[in-house]
Order: sequence, then structure tokens, then C-alpha cells
Amino acid sequence: QITKYSLYPLTFSYNGSEEDDYVAGSECRFQFYCLSGKSATYNEIFESNYKDYQVVIYKNSELYWQGWLNPENLSKNFIGENYFISLSANDGIADLKEIEYPAVADTSARMSILEVIQNCLMQTGINLNIEIQLNTYENALMTSTEQALEKATILLSRVTEVKDNILSYKKCYDLIKELLKEFECRLIQAEGKWIITNKHELNSYKHVYLYSGTTRQSRTSITNIKNISDNKFFNRGDLSKIPPVKQAALIYQNKNLGESLLSYSSDFWTKSTENGFYVNYYSNYLEFSLVGSQIVSSTISPYIYSDAFYVENISDDDFLRVSFNYALDEDVQSLIEEYYYNIPKFRLLVKTPYDADFVAKATWDADSTEIQELSCDVPI
Repeated sequence: QITKYSLYPLTFSYNGSEEDDYVAGSECRFQFYCLSGKSATYNEIFESNYKDYQVVIYKNSELYWQGWLNPENLSKNFIGENYFISLSANDGIADLKEIEYPAVADTSARMSILEVIQNCLMQTGINLNIEIQLNTYENALMTSTEQALEKATILLSRVTEVKDNILSYKKCYDLIKELLKEFECRLIQAEGKWIITNKHELNSYKHVYLYSGTTRQSRTSITNIKNISDNKFFNRGDLSKIPPVKQAALIYQNKNLGESLLSYSSDFWTKSTENGFYVNYYSNYLEFSLVGSQIVSSTISPYIYSDAFYVENISDDDFLRVSFNYALDEDVQSLIEEYYYNIPKFRLLVKTPYDADFVAKATWDADSTEIQELSCDVPI
């Protein structure tokens, strides 16, 4: 039992900067006196490794802070026959700078931003509930009571990166920072929770989630305004009226992050089998082939087209980027070289609700048995 404390026995500090103010790790320092003859009691702590001991702090019987003891930052100061001991613990956030995001089976799958952040925080080994004060919402697809980090999803390809032609997973710390920066939010540990707060919200709502899973546990009002009228201070102040030099309105709009709008499943597509030609649809390219070896007319047009799909138009500059890979079957290539004088063409046709029929948007030469990529931007 510790009975002799320093003047300030328990202190907390948060690490962050203006340039890196989206994720802030915390440190707890506990300082006390070890009386004469009791020094051996704490030898095991000084000889331990990082994360051998967990530090759990309660305030009024409620969890206040949790972290890992870091022996590298421990110290003993001799005062006569007594020891002055300083113990240091951190919440593991700094460790995330060296920990990669867990490997995923399918990088084309989607996951909510909240789940990605949860997976990152679980790498600290400290599983705390998550409290989010962010009430930004998408006005066409969400209601005002829903929470954006829960509802918004990303392609899991965003947790990966390519450096020197090597595919790897992003560091958890960088990924949390990248995702929270989009919403001007900051992550810290406080009051026994991971707290994510939008820096511009004063009176709003907090949404509480478990450390795993996206089921919201509660939604309650919260204020970050503190009444200091009962505090001891001198009533003095300067009042000045300065007109704003600039004004700005911020609208957070949907952004194209490169994900596909079309399904990769074969039942989403219709393909022709007419006049001896047919189209094979693979996961990463289209293959145009012969049903048999018969010679066919040079005027046929094998095709493949998608089901109708919905795209929301936000601005006059919006466009769809259509790209696909193709390869000609070797039999088709031989037939073209022997009997046809013209190189076959690919045509991209698009039909909108304003068009009576399909309209050609682009034309390409198709002359390769190797997989080639074709691309076109279509205004919408």
C-alpha cells in the first residue's frame, strides 16, 4: 500500500501538434515515495518489459484512464533513505505508428469508417467504448440523427499503399489520422473512453459505441461550454468589435474515391451470342471469342451491356470514368488477319433517361490478344 505521495502524484499529458492534431496519445505519470526498507517491493516493476503491466485508474469508482506501464520511462530519486519513484504509462496510441493495419481477405470489399478505426484501436490492446461527437450527415442518404462514421463506408483498398512497387498495409496511426481529417475530428482517450470529437461542435450530440461493432448504444446531448461564473477570477475584460475580413461556407460533398459503380457479378451483364461470336466476362477483362471456326460476316457486332444503375449528379463538372480490359481470342485474331481488311472496333454506348436510344461516346481499335485497358470520361 502506497501512503506517501508527491505534491502532484498523478498527472496526465496529451501529445499532439497543430500539424498532427487529429490523433493525440496520452501519458499518465504517478509519483510517490518508497519508504526505507521497501525498495525491493518495486524491483519487479523496474525489471519488467513494456506491456507486462497494465495501469487502470478509477475516479469515484468509475474507469477514468487505462494504459500500459513503460519501464523505460521509470525513475528513482534518492532522498536520504527513501526513494522518490516516478512511474510512466501510455495508452498505446504512439505504438500505432509502427503497427500495420490487419490484413484483409478482399480489398475490393467495403467497410464502415467506424469499423476501420475500431480495428486500428484494438491494436493498442486497450478495448474501450468509443464516444463520437460528430453530427455531420449526408442530406440525401442519411437522417440528422444518424452518425457519419458509422454509415459512411470505404473500399478496403484504402488501407493499403504501394511503395517502391511493393504493396503493404498502412500504419494504423496514419490511417486513423487520414480518416478523421476528412471530418475535422480528433481522437483522444479520456474518462475511460476513446473520444472522437469534431473541433467545431459546441452544443450537439454524442454517439456511444462498443469497442467492436457498429450498433449504436446511445445518443445524448452534450455541451463543451463551461460556466466559469462560480470560479475565482477577477471580472475584467476588453470588448472590441472587428468585422470579419473573410467569410466562408463549407459544404462537405461526396467525393469520387475511385470505387466502381458497377457490379462485378456476371448476372449484372447481358451479352450476345449471335453470328458465331460470343463474349466471356471475367473478373478483370472481357474476352471476345468464336463459337466455332466458321467464317462470319464482318458487319456483326457482339456486345455486352450492364443493367441500369443510379448516379447522383452534384455539379456541372461531374463525369463517369468508364474503363475496362479486353483481349481477343487467338482464333479471332487469326480470322481477322486472314479475311478482314479493317481492324475491329470497340464502341462505348451510353443511354441516359434523356436519350431515346444508346449514344456512342467513344471508339477504340481492338487488335490485341494481350490484355489491354481502355478508358473514357463520360459527362453526366
